[in-house]
Amino acid sequence: MTGEPDAENPPVRFGGRGDRNNSGLPYPYLRRFHGAVKVDPLRLGRDAARIAEEVVQHLTGLVGANVEITIEIHADLAEGASDKAVRDVTENCRTLKFENYGFEEQ
Repeated sequence: MTGEPDAENPPVRFGGRGDRNNSGLPYPYLRRFHGAVKVDPLRLGRDAARIAEEVVQHLTGLVGANVEITIEIHADLAEGASDKAVRDVTENCRTLKFENYGFEEQ
């Protein structure tokens, strides 16, 4: 297989307006996208900017697109969290209007 389009390896079609398959029927429109990626917490700014530039920008540029982005944080704290860290993180989450946050014993 060369990767070139042919009868057994047709080109991928993305349902552009007016596109039709070999039977003359319109291709279904791709109406939803989802994606998840792990990012380096030490490079969050760089990675988030790259995701915004290379993925989100293309989606938000589509007419009628409703794009939602959620950032989820999971942290295992081998030594536990100090009272100061708990106060600082909790206050920052409240200020940043996190919908859900908290510390757990396990």
